[in-house]
Amino acid sequence: PAPSLDVDVNLEPYDGQAVILQIMARDSRNQTAIVTRTVYVESSTRLQPVATTTGVALDFQSTRMLSSIAAGADTLAIVQDIQSGAADSIRYSGKIVRAALTPNGAAFSVGLSSAPYARAYIGREGHSLVTRALNSATSLAVSGTFVIYTTDPIGRGPLWRFNTITGSEEQVATGAGNTENDVAANGDVVYWEPYNVFRYRQGATTQITNDDNTTRWNTYPLTDGTNVVFRRHPPCCTPGHEIALYDGSTITTLASVGRADPR
Repeated sequence: PAPSLDVDVNLEPYDGQAVILQIMARDSRNQTAIVTRTVYVESSTRLQPVATTTGVALDFQSTRMLSSIAAGADTLAIVQDIQSGAADSIRYSGKIVRAALTPNGAAFSVGLSSAPYARAYIGREGHSLVTRALNSATSLAVSGTFVIYTTDPIGRGPLWRFNTITGSEEQVATGAGNTENDVAANGDVVYWEPYNVFRYRQGATTQITNDDNTTRWNTYPLTDGTNVVFRRHPPCCTPGHEIALYDGSTITTLASVGRADPR
C-alpha cells in the first residue's frame, strides 16, 4: 500500500484565518517532495459535518457525495448515500480532471498517460457503465441529467450530449473546440467552433457570434439555459479580452480588461 500520514494539528490559534500548510516528505535517497494546501479555519457552531470520506471529495448534492479512493493499482469513484450508507463504485485508471454527481449516478473525466489520453465515465444506477474515449478531459461538463464531451480527433472534434436518465447520446456539433463548452440543466448546449459561439437547443443550432476569426475570437461560453456568457478577444495571444452576454437577441459587453475569462 502507498505510505500515508495521519496526524492531528492544532489550528485553534488561527480561527477565522486562512492557513497555509506545507508537508514535506524525504525518502531513503534524501529526495524531497513538498505539497502545499490552504486550509480555512472556522470554529463556528453553525458548521456541522455532513459526510466523511477516506479519499478525496469531488462533489456533494443533498444527501449524496462523490469521492475517489485508491484501490490497488486503480482508483474507485464512490457515490455514497450519506443517510443510508449505501454506495456504488466505479473502478477507473488515470487522474480525475472533472467530476460531478447526476440525479442517478455520476460522471467524470480522467487524464491518461497513454492513448486515448482522456476518457469519460458515466455511471447510472441500475445500468451498465458508459465510457467514451475523449480528445480532451476538460471537454466534459455536467448539469442536471445532461453530460457533454468531445471525441477524436485531437484539437476539435464531435461534441456529444448524453442524457443520464434515458441513456440517449446525441451529436451536437462536428468540430467543436475541445475544452470549455457548457450545458444547462434544460439541455441547452453552448460551444465554440473556432472561433464563434453556438447554442444547441431542442435540435436546432443558433450561431450567436459572426466575427471574422482573423480579427476576433469568441470562446469558452457558459449558459444557465437562458443567457450565454462568453469571452471575446483578438486572435491568440493578444491582450484586449472582453466578457460578453447574449440574452437571446442582443450581445452586451459586460467587462473589458487586459485578459478575462468568464469561468
